[in-house]
Amino acid sequence: PTILANSDGLTVFGASAEDARRLLPELGGELEVEDVVSLDDFSAYARWWDGFARPPAFTVRVDPPPPADPDRTRAIAARSAQRYGRPRDQVAAEIAEILAARFPSDLGDGRVLREAATAVAATQAPLPIETDDNTSHTALVEAPEPAATPHRPARGNDHRSQE
Repeated sequence: PTILANSDGLTVFGASAEDARRLLPELGGELEVEDVVSLDDFSAYARWWDGFARPPAFTVRVDPPPPADPDRTRAIAARSAQRYGRPRDQVAAEIAEILAARFPSDLGDGRVLREAATAVAATQAPLPIETDDNTSHTALVEAPEPAATPHRPARGNDHRSQE
């Protein structure tokens, strides 16, 4: 690609096998697809122009990012909301207006699309449940609770302990 043809340096922190096959000629001939695919966390292969030539690729290891600071995270989110945020109702109204213009509710063949709020309400209404004794019971269908985020194992060959 043109981007690779015009770059003086390339740093690869990890890639899919398909991307690795494309990047290997740029990194030089000593590496294999498996080398790029199985890089440790915070490690990279780099091949940079030194002003005279492109020396062979070398390995770079960077420090992991510092632990997250919840107060800083909240401050960034508050500043972003202050600068770019808009009231939720205003955004919802704009989206509804755009969707209504793009997708009319009358399909022209006797069918009518339901509004999103109506569709959501329908999923929360009690549903009849037929039983063996021909009696009808109702149940409220609720969305399942989101699952807790599972622990992500280390990627690549990084077998450091996970704390």
